[in-house]
Amino acid sequence: MPEAERHVVACHCEDFEKEMKIWERFCHTSAKRQPPFGWVCKICSTFFPSDADTWRHLGKEVYIRREERHLTQWHDKEDRWGHEDDQECCGDGMSVGGGLSFESVQRFQEASKREDAERDAKAMASNKGDESSEDEPVPVPEAEIGRVKMVTEF
Repeated sequence: MPEAERHVVACHCEDFEKEMKIWERFCHTSAKRQPPFGWVCKICSTFFPSDADTWRHLGKEVYIRREERHLTQWHDKEDRWGHEDDQECCGDGMSVGGGLSFESVQRFQEASKREDAERDAKAMASNKGDESSEDEPVPVPEAEIGRVKMVTEF
């Protein structure tokens, strides 16, 4: 076995398998069973007798002919599906929000709590020097609940 082939098999087998899973997913989502006619390519609406023929068509259009519609669809799906693993967390697999892992969210929350505690401590320290302000009532704005207002917008 040539050295390059050994290198590819040893080091890039995982990448190749990941790419093949994405390609199989693309083939499955781009081919649709259409009884009694057989299978149809969802991208160009061409009919084929079997799913294998549809998948062969997809491979030919993407990799050999480089047809624009099929190629654009493939690149869009590959980009989306290829980065799904990157968005997931390394730990328990939970993703929260826009791609943040559960651990990252916990760290942000802990940092926020620390900042709040520091802010409260500073406020308490500044209030100890100015105790006379607690005796005066703070004016509270009057609530506007229950007041009837005329609508003049229309």
